[in-house]
Amino acid sequence: MGVEVGALEKALSEVLAGRLRAVEEAEKRKRQLFEKCPELALLEAEIARAGLDAVRAVLSGEPEENMKAAGAKSLAAQNRRCDILEKLGYSPGVFLPVYACGLCQDTGFSGGKLCRCVKEKVKRDEFRELCLKAPLKESNFDRFSLEYYDGDARQTMQKVYGYCREYAARFGQETKNLLLTGRTGLGKTHLSLAIAAEVINKGYSVIYGSALDLLHKAEREHFGREQGTDVMASLCGADLLILDDLGAEYSSPFTVSAVYHIINTRLLQKKPMVISTNLIPAELERRYGERVVSRFISEYTPLSFAGTDVRQKKALENKLRIDGYAVAFSDGIKKFPQDHRNNCQMD
Repeated sequence: MGVEVGALEKALSEVLAGRLRAVEEAEKRKRQLFEKCPELALLEAEIARAGLDAVRAVLSGEPEENMKAAGAKSLAAQNRRCDILEKLGYSPGVFLPVYACGLCQDTGFSGGKLCRCVKEKVKRDEFRELCLKAPLKESNFDRFSLEYYDGDARQTMQKVYGYCREYAARFGQETKNLLLTGRTGLGKTHLSLAIAAEVINKGYSVIYGSALDLLHKAEREHFGREQGTDVMASLCGADLLILDDLGAEYSSPFTVSAVYHIINTRLLQKKPMVISTNLIPAELERRYGERVVSRFISEYTPLSFAGTDVRQKKALENKLRIDGYAVAFSDGIKKFPQDHRNNCQMD
């Protein structure tokens, strides 16, 4: 996995900081127990002295009996310490640090190689970076309103909304792929972000972004204009990839190939995708080819969005609201006594 040096240093620094906290917490537990039971402190000192006596006996060539005697003292003190800790309700390992990673003990390295905990941390940081600061809080399921849809469109969108909410709630290893289609402004991005927020809250890794941004980033990396993040590996490896507004990106041999590679790789790895697009099947086939459309037909659940542009309705609603405030404010000023208006000062 290719990563930026800065990202790797940051991950290692955070892992080592975790090790330091674990050691400090172990020392704190030890001090608290020593205050609670001073005999434990005496036994700890006795174990340390016995260890030094054993080392001294080996280095100075003393008789083997001296080394055995030091070992017996240490063992007796350790047994006594275990008995006391057990009576106090603690295990013998209470004095030991509790590391987040048992493989490398929060050093960042295992077997002379970078530990997988560091690699996973870098990967999670990459996911956050690639999410492009999407407005997840604003676009959740509770904020999605069916009031902007009329007649048959409202019934259709009620089913679409319910399916998306159920999809997010049941997300797991057997989750299907979704293809969200329909004209612009019908809520595809909103529900895509709502799914992303729910799945992230369940502890899965999610990459959300427009096809334009993510494919552009992958193209720059592929041709050496951007280094280190391994975008394609991240797009293929995330638990859920949400590719918004497919078809809005600049079409090139690279983007067409990249779309097929991402879709095919994730299908082979059984990792779900949510794709939204304004294009109809014929337009998708002309742009990406029969292989991609064939996978959409056989491997994706289609959800067709209906209605008229919700964004325009909201914009008109906001304009009317602002105009209404302006009229009300103007009427209020007209009714305000002239002498009071003259005395008003603006801050």
